[in-house]
Amino acid sequence: MPVVKEGVTGDSLFVALEGVLEATVQHAGRQPTVLGRLKAGDVIGEISLLTGEAQSATVIAVTSAV
Repeated sequence: MPVVKEGVTGDSLFVALEGVLEATVQHAGRQPTVLGRLKAGDVIGEISLLTGEAQSATVIAVTSAV
């Protein structure tokens, strides 16, 4: 289950405490593109929270994460 999902308006901000997460964007008819990996101390969801716009990427945990 994603922490945040691309295209969905967010109303929360998350801070990774441990683990590794991956941010991806989807392109029509293709595999998702990996934007990067997030780790402890990284902030997730801040752009959507501040602007009111939809999430620009999907973020999932690739290891056990809190």
